[in-house]
Amino acid sequence: MKLLTQKDVAKMLNKSEDHVKRLRLAGKIPFIPGRPVLMDETDVLNYLKRAKQWNHNLARTITATTKSSIMTR
Repeated sequence: MKLLTQKDVAKMLNKSEDHVKRLRLAGKIPFIPGRPVLMDETDVLNYLKRAKQWNHNLARTITATTKSSIMTR
């Protein structure tokens, strides 16, 4: 298990530390409270997989909706 600080995760995601904090507090990435707050690298990678899958599904939904809209014109 490799533990990462909030700053490490922010760099990894190319986001701000505040964004990572919001993800933590929303329960999207598990963390170990303390100073510094630590997150398991595996949990961060799992979050990325879920986010990628969500984006893929959203794109498919938008594409299907657009095609359906064009077909009914």
